[in-house]
Amino acid sequence: MTFSETFLTYMGIIIIAICIEMYNLSTGANMELFIRATLFTTATLFQFVVFYCIPAQDLTDEAERTFNSAYFSKWYENLKNAQPTKNIILQSQQKVFITAGRLIDINLATSLATVKTMVSYCMFLRTMGVEQ
Repeated sequence: MTFSETFLTYMGIIIIAICIEMYNLSTGANMELFIRATLFTTATLFQFVVFYCIPAQDLTDEAERTFNSAYFSKWYENLKNAQPTKNIILQSQQKVFITAGRLIDINLATSLATVKTMVSYCMFLRTMGVEQ
């Protein structure tokens, strides 16, 4: 919760910056601009997916795997010593989410939606930038 609003702001800035750089890529003004925009877009998307979305997805999946492994461990066959397993099952029933601004869950679906949004905004900028 501490970094939630900050992370939402970060995501907004990154999305806008990549949209602008993708627009620069699509205009093909000169080679230097093309290379700079390509490197920035690639590095930023790589950072967002590898350092934020994949670990958040792994954390969510790990909570589900913990629940499944504890629940299907035949804990009911030895009820005297089953209390720790029951506690694990109760704790792992709570869903784990990493959110940005309490609005957006961070996971692999978010990374794909972010790329889709960036391409859509880039096409919008390209359409609006065309002189008729």
